Amino acid sequence: MTLEELDAQFPKGSKKLARYHDLTSGSGIVLIETDDPTLAIKHVNPWTEVCDATITPVVDDKKALEILPKP
Repeated sequence: MTLEELDAQFPKGSKKLARYHDLTSGSGIVLIETDDPTLAIKHVNPWTEVCDATITPVVDDKKALEILPKP
């Protein structure tokens, strides 16, 4: 599979920010940007037959400061 074919697998409305591989352990991470978390699930679901997957929503500092209560 080519890089272009891999990148084409991301659903419309989502964007791959990065993909990193740990070749010694066989693990890796993909950073996906989307306003709709179901798109991350749609991207990961076909891969669950060949690997374990964990989806962890994250936000940047600005959004975290908006969400967290002020002291």
